[in-house]
This record gives sequence, structure tokens and C-alpha cells, in this order.
Amino acid sequence: MPTFQVSNLQVDTLTEEQRAAVFQLQVQHCFGDVPGAEIEEDFFTEPVSRVLCYHEDELVGCAGTRVRPIQFEEQTVMLGGISGVCTQRDWRGQGVATQVCTAAMHFLAEAKCDVVFLSTSPMARRLYEKLGFRPVPRFSWENIHGQVKQGDNGMVAPICSREIAERIWQGEHSLHVGRGYW
Repeated sequence: MPTFQVSNLQVDTLTEEQRAAVFQLQVQHCFGDVPGAEIEEDFFTEPVSRVLCYHEDELVGCAGTRVRPIQFEEQTVMLGGISGVCTQRDWRGQGVATQVCTAAMHFLAEAKCDVVFLSTSPMARRLYEKLGFRPVPRFSWENIHGQVKQGDNGMVAPICSREIAERIWQGEHSLHVGRGYW
């Protein structure tokens, strides 16, 4: 099994070379089919940090983290987010995404997030279930134009509050993740 070096770096400390490598990885291997207008209108928030996974000197996986307070059932909840999980095609199935997500969840626990949210494709759902994520019945976000949009591919895992995760999973109220989607 190959050895990977995983690090979580604050976004403002990334070098231009690291930023370019993340962009290249995401466009070439994971999100090249997402329309530019959708990225601009919905995915406009900047992550707090980037988890980078290297094999030797090659970036083989990455993800972003987000932290924001939201209101859920008239309670302030510290929402963590994992975004843009991407593994280079040749390295899929070798634990890269698991290591990246585990590092991101560790960072979000240190940030005292109650729960962590992500959106996923059906292909990746099993990976996230192994990490403790369960589907959210419904969620929404506000795009750059102030329009509230709905999604059905969200998942939540408890970080510091299993109780809040349980309430979200029960689905009596929609989870609104705030301005910007990830």
C-alpha cells in the first residue's frame, strides 16, 4: 500500500503552486463537468482550509473545509463543511479520499463544529457512510443572487453534537446551510 502525506493548511497560507495544483486536480479529475455559471452562482464561498494529500511530490487528493454558524430550529449551530473532495483517477480506491476526509473531520472537531455537512454523488455515498455520514432529508442554501435553492444530495455527520445530527436526520426542519453551497 502506498504511503501518503496528508496536511491541512489554512487557505491564506497556500502557495500559488499549491493553489494551481488543486485547481488542476479538481478540473481534470473531478469537477470539469460542473457548469461555470453554477460554480459562480452557488459555489462562491472560500474554504477555511485545504486538506492536501501527496504521494511523493504529486498531489493525488484534496478537499476544502468550511466553518460557519447557522440557525437550526431556533438554535445557533456551528456547521462544519467538507467540500471539493477529489482524488486523482489513478489513485482512486486506495484510501486517499478517506484520509483526506478524516483529516478534514479532525480539523472541524478542533474548530468545535457541532456537525459536518457535505453534498455528494451517488458514487461516493458509501465512502461517506463509512465515515459516519447519513443522508439529510432536505437542505437549502442561498446563491449569490439571494435565491434560496434546494438540494437532495446532502449528508451530515456528528462532530461535537450527536443530538443536533439526530435532529437534522429526523428531517422535521430543513437544514439551511447559509450563503453559498459546497
